[in-house]
Amino acid sequence: MVFKGFSFLTISYILSFLLLASLSTSDGSAFSIVPPETICGSTVDPNYCKNVLANQNGNVFDYGRFSFRKSLSQARKFLNLVDSYLQSSFSSSQSTTGALQDCRFLAEQSLEYLSNIYATANQSSGVLNPSEAESSVTYLSAVLTCHQTCLDGLQQSSASDSRVKNDLSSSLSDDSKLHSLTLALFLEGWVPEKTIIRSWPQNGRHLDFSHGRLPLKMSNRVRSIYDSARHHGRKLLQTGDNSQSVQSMYPLTKARSI
Repeated sequence: MVFKGFSFLTISYILSFLLLASLSTSDGSAFSIVPPETICGSTVDPNYCKNVLANQNGNVFDYGRFSFRKSLSQARKFLNLVDSYLQSSFSSSQSTTGALQDCRFLAEQSLEYLSNIYATANQSSGVLNPSEAESSVTYLSAVLTCHQTCLDGLQQSSASDSRVKNDLSSSLSDDSKLHSLTLALFLEGWVPEKTIIRSWPQNGRHLDFSHGRLPLKMSNRVRSIYDSARHHGRKLLQTGDNSQSVQSMYPLTKARSI
């Protein structure tokens, strides 16, 4: 399957790489007009980054907003793709229909996260306050988690519906690369230096931050979707508002990110 290699371990690696790669960026470079080759040098996949940013010119904030717009566009397309399967006369198994419904909910969540953070990034050409930056990174990372959770459900559905799984898996793979790039550029431009960010452990589902826990809030419905997917070693913490948070025990210090 196209998405086979994009596991939680891979997501964890991507986040760790992005945080460490940002150490090399100087304070003034965030406002400098540079070619895509310069911006893309510290990303996980420079060639992919250069393809996305081809024919663009600007500073890290310009590139970041451009990537955000592409991420939003792809998020809408993926939601429409899921809807097309749910609304078509295509005969799918009950398990696949359930997986598609879960994917639709997660796709809506991802689109909302991206829209809200883009609105923040679009109004600022400078680092955010630590709390806002940490919250934004949480939800950008949650987009990748939503993708993986959708894939988990599809993989557990009936093997007879391979067309659905193959189509959506291909889209998830492409979109996750793009959203990872958006996260990388957000870290480069909007996240202040000396921010302590907790990385995901190997199963890729947890994020925690320095000023106490900053949890990813989950409604009862999305929590049940997450819990139905394959996961290993996950530590759930019940909060007082009938939702749950996730906690990481693997800290990673981000010394600079502008």
